[in-house]
Amino acid sequence: MVGITWRKILRFFSSESEKIEAPAYKFKFASFLDLNLCKQMKSLKIGDFNFCNTTKFEISGNSNLETVSIGQNSFYSKDKKDQMTHTFSIFNCANLKSIHIGANSFLSFSEGFELRELPNLEVLEIGEVDMETNCFSCCNFVLQGECFSKTET
Repeated sequence: MVGITWRKILRFFSSESEKIEAPAYKFKFASFLDLNLCKQMKSLKIGDFNFCNTTKFEISGNSNLETVSIGQNSFYSKDKKDQMTHTFSIFNCANLKSIHIGANSFLSFSEGFELRELPNLEVLEIGEVDMETNCFSCCNFVLQGECFSKTET
């Protein structure tokens, strides 16, 4: 971990904040991120080239969260030796409406991809149109159950 301290991340990701934004390159070499402390968060926006050494992305039990947006080349590790331990999960977030993931993010995440208990999810956007994206390219990708809201008839 180069130049990143837990205290610096905590200042940026306050547990009381409704809107959390990490500009591009702000936390490029950070090796951890615990978003489960941020129960007031309604919006999460992580810019390009952040958290490249982080092996776990999890958000759970946040009933306030409405949007998640991850920029390009974030949560991207070129270190192939520990790829099998990288996991992505978002679950039990009743008000989450949209997830946007930029190109080449979560490239080395291979252990798991999980979305569940997201009854209001309307948009899941992974990668960029007309661009090689490589998101979750090392992972089995399965969507099951009622992740997306049902349309009224």
